Amino acid sequence: MAKIVKKFGGTSLKNEARLKLAIKEVSKSLESGDEVIVVVSAMGNEGDPYATDTLIDLLKNISPEVEPQKQDLMMSCGEIISASLFSHYLDSMGYTAVPMTGYQAGIFTDDNFGNASIIDIDPVSINHHTSQGKPVVLAGFQGRTVQGEITTLGRGGSDTTALAIADRLDADYVEFFTDVPGVAVADPKVVDDPKYFSSISPDALLKISKHGQEIIHKPAITRANRSNIPIYIKCAWDRKNQTRVAKSDSDPDQPIGITSRRGFTMFKGSSKTINRDLKLNRKAKEIFHLEDKKSLALVPEEVNTVPENGYIRKDRISTITLVETSPGPSRKTRVEKVKALGPERWLEYIVTDCGTKLMVEYEDREPLIQEIYDIFYGK
Repeated sequence: MAKIVKKFGGTSLKNEARLKLAIKEVSKSLESGDEVIVVVSAMGNEGDPYATDTLIDLLKNISPEVEPQKQDLMMSCGEIISASLFSHYLDSMGYTAVPMTGYQAGIFTDDNFGNASIIDIDPVSINHHTSQGKPVVLAGFQGRTVQGEITTLGRGGSDTTALAIADRLDADYVEFFTDVPGVAVADPKVVDDPKYFSSISPDALLKISKHGQEIIHKPAITRANRSNIPIYIKCAWDRKNQTRVAKSDSDPDQPIGITSRRGFTMFKGSSKTINRDLKLNRKAKEIFHLEDKKSLALVPEEVNTVPENGYIRKDRISTITLVETSPGPSRKTRVEKVKALGPERWLEYIVTDCGTKLMVEYEDREPLIQEIYDIFYGK
């Protein structure tokens, strides 16, 4: 018998068919005699009736300036609806499920509304129910201050809820059910049917997440890196793959993860000028030092308050990062493979601590990702 935390994202709950698949995953564990804590997100994506953005819009349609405490209270409703519905489904199958808010579960946070941090969890209430064989269905993404005000944990905060609860209850493992069957080596929206990591370390996953492929909320991965609880990333309706995330898996079975971000403006100039440009440094997401005492800064393209200062400016920039995830081939070998594509394929080529980063124009991003994938993983 195991103690398991199962976390279901919004896409796993968006309609009745997917909700029933999620219920089936829970019932299998209950039939095996496992203690199960379910953590749920709000149902669906932006535009769906109970999605978080839809709830926020109810407030902002009245006035765009919303008091943070009121917005957090509204945002917490989506997960509460999911927890109520999920537990009722389990009841209809003969289980006595217990829906709980973050408040009822004893999740205490600071008062940074909209992006609160968990400071303590009182496990007594959850343990009371699971020890009697009752599954607890917990509304993710939320907690309470010591003054009793409802808080939310920031976008993706249900992932953090799941890891924090698992850590506090000393769970055997955590299962994250998402819309993809694990961690792909490249974006499935760009590369058709890519390979998946069967195992990966939290540190390697954090690097992949940082540079573009955020399957799990980054604070949750950081928490997983501090604990020894294994994580399984899987999909309830696509079971051909799953990825195990654990410290013991220090050597992932794939050599690189190919990640990408878009939406930047690139400023290039002398290192001296860029280093002394305080406004640019505050706005920049990343700054890189190049050869010949040159540097470049990547600024979100919606920021339009950066002075030119003689910089070479290039809009509509994407980054492609080759994150090294296993010892595999040497970095030199990997670099040579990519450089063989020809320098005309990118604007800048930078070797960083985590791997290789390319700056490319929007229209070149997807073809280049496909070519890099083919180099390392075959057509």
